Amino acid sequence: MQDSSDDIPDDIEVFGAGDWLDPIREVIASLPDEVADWVVDGISFIDFSGIGSVAASVSARPSMVKSEPPPIFPARLVIVLGEAEASRMQFVVAHEIAHHWLGHRPANTKAGYETQEREADAQANEWGFAGESVRV
Repeated sequence: MQDSSDDIPDDIEVFGAGDWLDPIREVIASLPDEVADWVVDGISFIDFSGIGSVAASVSARPSMVKSEPPPIFPARLVIVLGEAEASRMQFVVAHEIAHHWLGHRPANTKAGYETQEREADAQANEWGFAGESVRV
C-alpha cells in the first residue's frame, strides 16, 4: 500500500471543481501499490458534484461511447462522480475503481447489474473501504 496521499502524483486526471479530489487521493493512497499505479496511469475522474445534474457515480470505457472519445481521454477509463454524502465519498471512489479493476462491462440484465454491484462492493470492502452501493 502507498504510505500517504502525498505520494500520489499531482497529475491525477480530475476534471471539475467539486469536493472529490481529496477522497480520490486518499483512496489511491490506501490501495495496494499495483492497483494504485494502474489507477494513476489509466483512469480519469470527472467531478460533477455541486452541479446537481448527476445524482450517482458511474464508470465508462471509451469504447462504450458511440463517438470518438474527447482528446482529453484518449483510451483512458473514466469515472464520473456525482453527489454523495461526505462519509461515503471514499467508498464510492473505491467502488467505481473496482468496476474497472474487475473488468465489468455494462450489464444486460438487472440480475447482471446487481451481481456486478455486489462484486464491486466486495472488492472495495477487501481494499478496506466499508460500505455498500445505493441501488437506484
